[in-house]
Amino acid sequence: MKNKEDVTSNGKLFNKFLSMFQSKNKGIKSKRQLLKGLPEEEDTSKAVDEVIQYVRSHPNEASDILQTILNKKGISNDVFKEASIKLSKDNNISNKAIVNAVKESDVDVPDNMLSGILYEGQFGTETTGQLIKQMNDKEVKQRNILRTLDDIYCKCDKYQSDEKLLEALGDIGINGISREQDTEVNMWVRKIISKKMAINFSKYGFSKIFVFSHYYSPEKMMEMDFSKDVMKEYDKLGTGGNNEVEESDVVDSILDAISTNVAKNYQETGRYIIPQIKNLNNISEEEEEKFIHYIGSKSKRELNESEISDIKKQVLGKARNTKKDEMIFNKFLGSGIIDLMEGLSKEDRDEAIKAIKESLARSISRRQEQEKVEEDEKVKWKR
Repeated sequence: MKNKEDVTSNGKLFNKFLSMFQSKNKGIKSKRQLLKGLPEEEDTSKAVDEVIQYVRSHPNEASDILQTILNKKGISNDVFKEASIKLSKDNNISNKAIVNAVKESDVDVPDNMLSGILYEGQFGTETTGQLIKQMNDKEVKQRNILRTLDDIYCKCDKYQSDEKLLEALGDIGINGISREQDTEVNMWVRKIISKKMAINFSKYGFSKIFVFSHYYSPEKMMEMDFSKDVMKEYDKLGTGGNNEVEESDVVDSILDAISTNVAKNYQETGRYIIPQIKNLNNISEEEEEKFIHYIGSKSKRELNESEISDIKKQVLGKARNTKKDEMIFNKFLGSGIIDLMEGLSKEDRDEAIKAIKESLARSISRRQEQEKVEEDEKVKWKR
């Protein structure tokens, strides 16, 4: 049996604990009291504090509370805005609560308020993309997308992998280069990918090419001189990387990726078809030799002299074909065919163009076959 002093001592300890608990939780209202009192609260900051205090104690009710604040008449929109900004910085509260409140709200949340929340809050790209989708004004959406792209560019080195970076672009609705997108958006995407590639080259001495192919194929990278973009970003990185990088290293990686596509096409057609793209005809002799080596390696066979000669001709083809195209056009112009076709109906003109294309295709095919036979004969005589 406890003596009187023990009981008294225990009672004092209990009362002390109860006092501390009540002091700690002082001001926390029930959900009903909170929502009833908010419309009468003139001090926005005080109302926000009460919301934050309640949500932190009842995190599972965060979405419901925020949604009710939006729907309930008499409560300033600033309460939702400021509460959302503060909650976005709380690691114990999911940002999905804010997104769900906006989605399920009975009222349209003003675009400028969503912009303010995104600007002042701390959100990942997934939440940012979902809130941008809720905006109605195209210009406001565009501004927020550009601001987010700027942020992704600045934090490029924070993304652990290329895939994570591309996932961030996908979160805000950018899944590839599109004509429908604003030119400025495409410009930012180009800067972001070239910076990530520069970081990869600096850290590892190489960068995967095909992972970015949904935005830029290897052929497109060659055509648009993407290696120069990468080097501009590499120069901005300064010292500290593990590898010294030159533009030829980037070109080499792009050529390697193109050779994979050429070899794959060979398996389907039985011929090495080199894409006629700008800048490919400007590669150095050393780069050309590497390119040919890559093609053979990816094909898992040794190329013969005829095939090597054919590839070299195709690599230089675009520069030659430009002059040929001009000569052919002038011949057509002088022959009067163009003037004749202009006088035809659209239907007859389409039929004429189709017939000319088919005729040219047959002629070119015969010529290529003849050239191949002649080349094979030359190789035999050399042997």
